[in-house]
Amino acid sequence: MLTKKAAEYGVKMETDIVALICDGASVNKAVARIVNKEDWTQLCLAHGIHLAVCDVLYNQSLRDIAEDAEEDQDDDEEEDVNVLHTEIADSITKLRTLVKFFRRLPMRSDKLSAVLLTDGLPESTLKLDTKTRWDSILAMISAYLKIQPQISKVLIDMNETNKDISTQGFSALNGFVSLLEPVAAVVKKLCERESSLYVADQSCRLLIQELETLPESQLKEKLLPKLKQRLAERKTVLWKVISFLVTGQLGLNNRVEDKNEIAETISKLWDALGGHVNEVTEADTSQQPEELSFQEKLRLISPQSSSKISSLLTETLVNWRC
Repeated sequence: MLTKKAAEYGVKMETDIVALICDGASVNKAVARIVNKEDWTQLCLAHGIHLAVCDVLYNQSLRDIAEDAEEDQDDDEEEDVNVLHTEIADSITKLRTLVKFFRRLPMRSDKLSAVLLTDGLPESTLKLDTKTRWDSILAMISAYLKIQPQISKVLIDMNETNKDISTQGFSALNGFVSLLEPVAAVVKKLCERESSLYVADQSCRLLIQELETLPESQLKEKLLPKLKQRLAERKTVLWKVISFLVTGQLGLNNRVEDKNEIAETISKLWDALGGHVNEVTEADTSQQPEELSFQEKLRLISPQSSSKISSLLTETLVNWRC
């Protein structure tokens, strides 16, 4: 039907369409089969990362919800989300109880606001996480960590110290934020309007490198391989080409792939360009300073940087066709 409808307007799917954007993985796959471009169809990488986190954090029923449901939920929803990972689950459960304790009575929130004002800090609101949104857990923990000393003061004044988070729990929550903050930052980067396959490749590569440098933990041990797996599942041959041109490597896992696949794809790109190549400009090979933070390195990955892909591709096309 798609091909027939396009033909009514004199459009040929094989020669006139540069790209198609579809909403939903199943629709993407169906359209790819119709136009015979399954190998070139890029599924959403941000959603792949989301699924990797859900694989690690949640039980099966909630992973199913995360896969299928896109409903908006009110931020005040107080239905607990069962976190599967035991290293952090108890701390998150206790933090939810603490957040609800302050949110249920305005008097308690007013006392916290007064302590924040006395300490010269801006008024802050504790947040409660919601189902299907792992990043809401991150937001809930981050909001708590920023004002943890003030919360402890209020609990002491109210003789409710039994509701406070233990030192061990505080450490676990800190580790959770350290691990998930880079993940959330990369998801946001991938969802920017100007994002491209080059930006996606470099951002995901930077994410894996960052997580590998973090201290060992049970959560990291499970999340890192799951992220690699989910990203590899959505990595198209075009992503392989970009990775190969920029790094000389063949993917996040550095597996030895069949070079013929990349060579065939580059050949198809050559044919699609009609044999036309632009003047080769020298690619930017400068390295990022090691002292830059993860967020600073992520900001340096810009769509403008992808212009060097054109030069690298042109140079490779010429060399491989000669």
